[in-house]
Amino acid sequence: MPNGSIYQRIKRVVLGAPRDLFDPKIFHNVSLIAFFAWVGLGADGISSSSYGPEEAYLALGGHTVLALFVAAATVLTVFIISGSYAQIIEAFPSGGGGYIVASKLLGEKAGVVSGSALVIDYVLTITISVAAGADAIFSFLPAPWLDYKFWFIVFISAGVVDTSVFKGAAEVENLGHDLREQLGKYVEFVKGHGYYAEARTLVGTDAIESVTHLAGEVAKDFPNICVFAGKLVFKEENLISRLLHNQTAFMAQKRLVFAGLPMIVLPIRVL
Repeated sequence: MPNGSIYQRIKRVVLGAPRDLFDPKIFHNVSLIAFFAWVGLGADGISSSSYGPEEAYLALGGHTVLALFVAAATVLTVFIISGSYAQIIEAFPSGGGGYIVASKLLGEKAGVVSGSALVIDYVLTITISVAAGADAIFSFLPAPWLDYKFWFIVFISAGVVDTSVFKGAAEVENLGHDLREQLGKYVEFVKGHGYYAEARTLVGTDAIESVTHLAGEVAKDFPNICVFAGKLVFKEENLISRLLHNQTAFMAQKRLVFAGLPMIVLPIRVL
């Protein structure tokens, strides 16, 4: 049939010609695929051991004594996972990953969810492996090489005008001048260390709107940016500190994330 021949041609182009099961090259190709799979899956453990302990230790902050409990919990988790793997091997001696195990024991829908999660996990594993490897390489290179890691820094600051006590255009100009003068000090500091930096300011009536607008304008000139903001953290908060230091950073983060711009809020400890 004409349709059948067209279908066979398309199938041959997409999937390739039929293979001879007695061709020894087939076993070589299958072994090579297994080798690549081993490389990809091996990156999971390598990347976890490369960046995981460091990030866990940094998350503890000044509570370094808790690192012992984190290490013990990590060892316990490894034993639990090893025990579950042993049970899976016993139940599926011919082999089976998360997709097969979930499909056989929980149903096809659970298998699809498990398989999709594994695909996402493998993609993120390779991504994190590359990022962690690059960060590890730059950690022992000389300081001037950091120019190839951090290309530029753009400082942004928004001034808010209280419309209830607005005193005219001169007030807006003075506020803008103060913002540019303050950020200029940061720009000079960064340039003094050999990095490119610039500053952008905006005076408006709403802090969130102004900050998100500035970040969007910077993203147009410098794609693939990451926005950083600071949040003052008090050991003992009171009503005044809550009013003066609200959740502005987190509100801006929410808007920027939904706009497609990553933002990280860094805590700034107040002694």
